[in-house]
Amino acid sequence: MNNAHRLICAFFLLLASSFPVAAQVTTGTPPFASIGGGPDAINLGNLNAHLDVPVLSKAGRAMPFTYDLTYDTSVWAPITTGGVTSWNPVFNWGWLARRKSRLVT
Repeated sequence: MNNAHRLICAFFLLLASSFPVAAQVTTGTPPFASIGGGPDAINLGNLNAHLDVPVLSKAGRAMPFTYDLTYDTSVWAPITTGGVTSWNPVFNWGWLARRKSRLVT
């Protein structure tokens, strides 16, 4: 009986550990990440490449103004609807416009 109990517990432990884990790759450059690459920053943990393209950069009296286009190669995200999980593209396929500071007039 003891061996059968251990076998059943091991079976349910294996069954519980085999469920898929839904996770999204972190975009950008997260803190404490191993980053490599040239002009783009490649996160070595999940192989997401992050690229900043400067569009406008102005020095200001009160605050500088910087406008960048950013691109992340992680362009698919898992979406669960009605118990069914499917992969859908993210907004703008990874491209974002980012204003780093506000222009003071």
